[in-house]
Amino acid sequence: MIDINLNNNLGACISKGNFVITDTLSEKMDAVKHANGRDWWIVVHDRDNDKFVKFLATPDSIQGPFYQSIGSDYSILFIGAQNIGQMRFSRDGSKLAVVGLNNLIETFDFDRCSGDLSSPKIISYQSLFVTSKDALYGCSFSPSGRFLYVSSFRQLFQFDLLDDDPSITVDTLFIMPSDSFLIGGHQLFLDDKIYIANGTSILPSDGRDTINMNLNVITQPEYEGATCQFKPYSFYLGGHRSVLGLPNLPNYGLGVL
Repeated sequence: MIDINLNNNLGACISKGNFVITDTLSEKMDAVKHANGRDWWIVVHDRDNDKFVKFLATPDSIQGPFYQSIGSDYSILFIGAQNIGQMRFSRDGSKLAVVGLNNLIETFDFDRCSGDLSSPKIISYQSLFVTSKDALYGCSFSPSGRFLYVSSFRQLFQFDLLDDDPSITVDTLFIMPSDSFLIGGHQLFLDDKIYIANGTSILPSDGRDTINMNLNVITQPEYEGATCQFKPYSFYLGGHRSVLGLPNLPNYGLGVL
């Protein structure tokens, strides 16, 4: 808890280390504004089951956890890679996409009033599953929510959610040319571009290279196929590097429903 009035209005921490849940969770986490345009739903996923865990952050408290069992069981596929993979809201907060190393792609409708998920839909994905690098990890919606971008550790795909069967619209946009690097997490940013991290295939690693010192960018994510203009290793990190992940940046500008 931060009191912004302290420290000459720079703020100071007045309480920390307060657990809101004690459980075994996956890394899947995202947030979206409540329909009132003020409060926040924080959504995570439990590990090795079909349970979503939700909290409601208000100006006065953090309510929850609220559990909802819906959709698929995101269980362990590889030893040491327990339930990793992204979970992302669409920009308008009406959809949630979840991917996992068990090669599941699943979308849900989300009610910003109640926080309830509904209408789970699996997008069929025929993987050339050879090694762990073919497992799915990253996902993101285009700004309008029409296209869903999904990546394994070495390939990037586009699906058109306007089609009754998005699986038949799959388009492979990119294949990582080096086995030494992996495709990581996605982040739709304010400029309507999608930024995608890279990382080394052996973690932890202090190695620096053209690949992990730059982010990949989908410059026109509302366009179909190659016209979305995917540009690998095109956003320079100023001498720093990514290690698969990017910060969660929810849509702070989402207003009242």
